[in-house]
Amino acid sequence: MKSDREPPAPGPEGPLSPATLAELVSNALEMRDEGRADWLAAACERHPEAQAAVRAAVEQADELPGLIGRTGEHDPMHGQALGGRFRLLERIGVGSMGVVYLAEDQDLHRKVACKVVHHGLMAPRQALERFAREAEAMAAVQHPAVVTIHDRGRTETDQVYIVMELIDGPPLSEFLNAARARPDSVRSDDGAWIRTELGVATEETSYVRTVVRWVADLALGLEAVHKAGVLHRDIKPSNILMRKDGRPVLLDFGIALLDEQNSGTRTPTSVGTPAYMPPEALRRDVQRSAPSDVYGLAATLYHLLTLHAPYEGTPTQILTALATRDPIPAVQLRPGLPRDLQAVLDRGMHRSPARRYASAAEFEADLRAFLEYRPVTARPVTSLERVMRRLVRSRAAMGALAALVVVALVLGGLAWREHALDGRRERWTELSRHFPPNFTVVGAANREVRDAADRADLSRLLDEAADVAVQPLPTLLLRASFRQDHGDPDGAARDMRVVADDVHTELARELATRYERADREKRGVGAIDLEQLPAPATAVDRYLLGYHCLRKYPDDPLALELLGDPEVRRIAHAEELFLAFTVIKSPIGPEDLRVAGERYEDVLKLEGRIGMRTAATAHVASRMLSVLRRHEDSLDVSTAGIALAPRAHVLRINAGWCAFVLGKNALAREHLEVGHELKPQYAHIVQNLVWVDVAEKRFDEALARVRSAAPGLVPANPWWIDYYSAMVATYAALDADPTDHADDRARWLETARTCFARVPDKHLKDAQGRPDDALNIARALELGDPEGVFVAVAEFLATSPRDWWRQQLVLRNFPEDLGPLETAAMRGVLEKLAQSTNTGPSK
Repeated sequence: MKSDREPPAPGPEGPLSPATLAELVSNALEMRDEGRADWLAAACERHPEAQAAVRAAVEQADELPGLIGRTGEHDPMHGQALGGRFRLLERIGVGSMGVVYLAEDQDLHRKVACKVVHHGLMAPRQALERFAREAEAMAAVQHPAVVTIHDRGRTETDQVYIVMELIDGPPLSEFLNAARARPDSVRSDDGAWIRTELGVATEETSYVRTVVRWVADLALGLEAVHKAGVLHRDIKPSNILMRKDGRPVLLDFGIALLDEQNSGTRTPTSVGTPAYMPPEALRRDVQRSAPSDVYGLAATLYHLLTLHAPYEGTPTQILTALATRDPIPAVQLRPGLPRDLQAVLDRGMHRSPARRYASAAEFEADLRAFLEYRPVTARPVTSLERVMRRLVRSRAAMGALAALVVVALVLGGLAWREHALDGRRERWTELSRHFPPNFTVVGAANREVRDAADRADLSRLLDEAADVAVQPLPTLLLRASFRQDHGDPDGAARDMRVVADDVHTELARELATRYERADREKRGVGAIDLEQLPAPATAVDRYLLGYHCLRKYPDDPLALELLGDPEVRRIAHAEELFLAFTVIKSPIGPEDLRVAGERYEDVLKLEGRIGMRTAATAHVASRMLSVLRRHEDSLDVSTAGIALAPRAHVLRINAGWCAFVLGKNALAREHLEVGHELKPQYAHIVQNLVWVDVAEKRFDEALARVRSAAPGLVPANPWWIDYYSAMVATYAALDADPTDHADDRARWLETARTCFARVPDKHLKDAQGRPDDALNIARALELGDPEGVFVAVAEFLATSPRDWWRQQLVLRNFPEDLGPLETAAMRGVLEKLAQSTNTGPSK
């Protein structure tokens, strides 16, 4: 297929004029963007002597506006005021049909973009009709993802122009050039460079999620275009600009056809850029439709993800490939691409329009589902389907039926095997989403699943996942640990032997041997000798050793060191463990907030890499969001995790605490009671339930809960009962009215004084040496010092300024007038609130 742009007619003997050179450069850029391999020779066909100059200009494409601007004095359009209103300041680029100028709207005093057709490129009547269609198409749509048209008209020399909004960012084609120039660009998911190098805002640092979000926004704009009765027909990276705020904009509707045109006058043609055209564009008997534009947008996403156009080569090579084969699967060009995203591409670029997304809105819905870690409607194309598609389109195979049968039998057998493996991988992926977070590495006393039905359900889940797992790790490792924790050491040893045979390292084999020699009188990791193991030789070895260190000592720094190795973190389960066990100190300081923000971004990248949200990643994400004091978001993520693993106590703790901070006490109690049912002696759950009791002024119930839970509490703590009894008594005293309930206050204060006295002093101070909040409040109450009580309560609020219950305490004890100490305390609250508002990744 020939480009829209033909080489200019030969000029007179001698050096090329700047105007001719600029037009040659425009032609070359357009042909290169179309994917033509012979763009330089074709653009300079009539001026071969200009190839060196044109190549140099194209290689400095980022400086093209300056190049064209330097020839401004030779440009007859430069300085003109189109329509007496739009003064042309400088050339800033080229489109499929014309030159784009930076211009000033002299009426409204704003900068705009003016597109003027190339002089002599086509007859004025054709140019006017072409630009009239572009203007009409663009004016029919008002959407942030579609460029806005302001005006159109004709110059004094009968050239046509269109006036558009000026977009302040680069085209996607420039973005792709920058991405290709980065080392390891298709293996890394780092997208932070987009903001730093191109100045385009991004919501997150994942490259894959960033470009998917852009295309989802464009799909919404394209849906608005289609609803206005317009087909774009030439969607490609160079027809998309990026605003500096990170919003993409679709432009260049110069070859759009309005649906309301008389169909009898249409001449279906393969208009568009070959590399992004849908296959039906090659057939004159097939009308373009909305799925045709969806193909172009999906092809653009393919290019963004793989950094290769779907088809590459000369126009003839591209069109031949388009007619005979599918593009290389994106996952082969970007290893690790999530399966759901490959499925979306397969459907968006299906050869049959009927099998594609029926609308841009459907395409956008699946992209949003991917971004929100929900299932997509598209299903992956299996290896068997890909082979059969190639065979069906092969004329040689169809012409030699016997050979086709032989090839189909051989390849079909291989493809069927791959199809079966694909099915197993898909099933394992779905099952693994439901693995409870950290169920084999929480504190040893809490690893046992006490409820028989829960234990049977988890055992069944692990068995089913092991049956379909293509690789032993991590499923058999987790099942081995679960079996070891629940009295099946022989089953654990069998699983570890399979793992060792697959990993095939000295450390793995020795671990399997230690499992086989485990003390049959004991349960859990304590039955296995983990001393003096061979040194880890590979990343998988370090993962296995780090995992077992966590099993033995959950706060072992060696475990985080091993799992935090960059090579080890490439293993999804190792990354999950590293993130889950990131140390966040209490009270939370600026460094902890920084770390939590980084880890939250890390878990989003992990979810993007594996293509889904799991119960385990939901736990990590909700924990980090809670640290960042984004409790509403944390509650939402915890709830999503609970939907995947309803009996996971750590998710219930996260959800319960965030609900409590937000003042949703009934919801908090609901989640925490389920957690308490699962782990009745887990101190963290009991403590949170005590706080809910206190917030609801159920002080006697809270005290009874503390005293009944103390025996057998995990982790064991000799002073726990006294501290929490003192805490409950302090807030009960604070709630008692000093006039009407003086005796109640005195009784509660006596309980608080007695219990605090039994708690070691070192446990009544925070990391900065400041006395415990409840102790401060109790002392101020005993002194009968209202000012001191308010200061203590305000300092308590400052440690978690978004906590609903703490806010209520401050309001209930707020004085009529603020003294200097009270003012300073409130200033501290506001400073902490401001800090919490401005810390962490933006929503």
